[in-house]
Amino acid sequence: MAFGFVDDTNLVVWGRSARENCYTLELAHGKCLAWAKRYGAEFAPEKYQLIHFSRKRGSSEDLKEKIVLEDITINPRSEIKVLGVLVDSRLRWGPQLANAVQKGEVAINALSRITSSIWGPSVRSSRLLYTAIVRPTMLYGSQVWGIRPNGGSLVKSLLGKLEKVQNKSLRRITGGYKRIPRAILEREAEILPLDLYIQAGIFRYGAITEHKPVTTEILRHINLMWDLFSRSYKRRATVTRKATAMEHNRHEARSKMEELNTTVRPRNLISQLQGSGIRNQDSRP
Repeated sequence: MAFGFVDDTNLVVWGRSARENCYTLELAHGKCLAWAKRYGAEFAPEKYQLIHFSRKRGSSEDLKEKIVLEDITINPRSEIKVLGVLVDSRLRWGPQLANAVQKGEVAINALSRITSSIWGPSVRSSRLLYTAIVRPTMLYGSQVWGIRPNGGSLVKSLLGKLEKVQNKSLRRITGGYKRIPRAILEREAEILPLDLYIQAGIFRYGAITEHKPVTTEILRHINLMWDLFSRSYKRRATVTRKATAMEHNRHEARSKMEELNTTVRPRNLISQLQGSGIRNQDSRP
């Protein structure tokens, strides 16, 4: 399977071992070179990155398999960046969360240089800077990494690191004292708690991408992988595939929309969604 955006191309393969996957990737790369030669495109092998996804405990020699393309050797990494999101080999999102917190800290430090409780922009302008710059920078891609495998929200220990950044921002915006509860600051600044904001963004993303061709293609490959591995491990045909995290959230989003449709008149539906925080995470308040 291949996917990409503009000049960022990714090849994804799966198999019984990393060695088998590396061999498949080498064959796929040969097809890419043939396509590039035909259409006058060029690839940059020195920028290639390789990662093996596995949750096997302990180290494994198989997971150290590398790819050799002519005179270039590509060694596997523990994490890579895909369209701005850090993906680790165990798909736990730990590196991405650490990176998100770091970006949030940098952004709030920049905000602190131009605003204070006694000087600088007004509360309204400071809030706008947070919602338009700091929060989108910190939560970039949270529609993907903000979901647990079962479709639930981030665990409190991970979410708490992000909440600390928002807490600093709220105190900078409102001039609140350290002992004032975060919930009061969020209410006064009219800013949603991060768990609700992330969940609303996930619902919206799931709703607008549900009928996209790429979503259908992804689900087709997921079902194909399930069938292949079911036959390999001789699973019973009655064993059904578990829903993915995004499938869980799409189902939840549909339920919320149906609930809104039954309780809110159509002309007020958009305003109700906006009031609930279901909006583009990169949009202005």
